[in-house]
Amino acid sequence: MKLTKFDNQLVRLEDFEGNVFEGFCTHNSRDYNFHEFGQNEEGVQISVCLFYESGIKKIEIIDSFSSSYGTLEEMILDDDIILVEEVFESEDDITISRLLSCIEDHLKSEDYKFDKNELKEVLEGLLKFNDNKIQEQAKRVIDLL
Repeated sequence: MKLTKFDNQLVRLEDFEGNVFEGFCTHNSRDYNFHEFGQNEEGVQISVCLFYESGIKKIEIIDSFSSSYGTLEEMILDDDIILVEEVFESEDDITISRLLSCIEDHLKSEDYKFDKNELKEVLEGLLKFNDNKIQEQAKRVIDLL
């Protein structure tokens, strides 16, 4: 699999567990992954998630996202507030917007797990440093808290 052709492309990636992820992809060389992560294997990153070649069942370039958010955003939200903060600090408006959509939908569910005050503090950071669309989404989520 030649992963370099997916660098800076919108992709749909399927792992061997059947999970499907969509997002803009950054190629990581074998040397980079070995130096940064101790894994001597080529890979790709989508947002804050790293996928090694051996874990990728299928990857393809796509023209658009299939929905307003997906497995990637749900996994980030299911993990830890630190990953949410990392996405918000990325300055990648598309990824931030997709995660905000996911948060907005999941705030209404009973399995939502983050401390709402902690999330509010993180969201208020978006109000200071982002464009109008992100600010509007962040305000909506804050209002739901």
